[in-house]
Amino acid sequence: MGLETALGRAGGLEVAWACTDATEALRQQEADPVDVMTVDLNLGGEVNGIELTDRVRRLPRPPRVIVLSAFADPGVAAAARASGASACIPKYVAVEELVGLIRTIAETPGGWFAAAGADPRPSDIRWRLSRRELEVLGLLRLGRTNREIARELRISVPTVNKHVDSLFRKLGVRNRAEAIRQTATGLASHIGRR
Repeated sequence: MGLETALGRAGGLEVAWACTDATEALRQQEADPVDVMTVDLNLGGEVNGIELTDRVRRLPRPPRVIVLSAFADPGVAAAARASGASACIPKYVAVEELVGLIRTIAETPGGWFAAAGADPRPSDIRWRLSRRELEVLGLLRLGRTNREIARELRISVPTVNKHVDSLFRKLGVRNRAEAIRQTATGLASHIGRR
């Protein structure tokens, strides 16, 4: 039984809609807002569940978000919390536990509800950045200019500029040197891979 069906059968909950990608989820939330949204960490496409959470929390009527992950990973939990999620839980929790969490989050303003073993700690950079931002960062680390990055990724220079600005904002840095220094350890194996 799928999650949508299981939640639909739970008394007192209504599954308003289900989406297969971030763009559709944002559109649906704007058109038919929900109170609580469950988001899969590994969405298909360019945007992962952490980035979708960040975007949906900026909408005029943001829902509370529960990020579902394949594992109870503390780094993922920290990234989910930083993006504005109310909880991050592993996909293998019992449906009853998820239903209880949805009810609690819907009735409780604010707060962070972490799954056992998923206490927040400084997050792994790969969950805070989109795939394209990781590609841009990897090329920045190789000393490429924005024009060279644009040519290599086959995107416009203004688009590269937007990715670089977003990187700086997410990393809390002011320039390329700070971005490279902050991401120097543990990132090389993640550039270009997810």
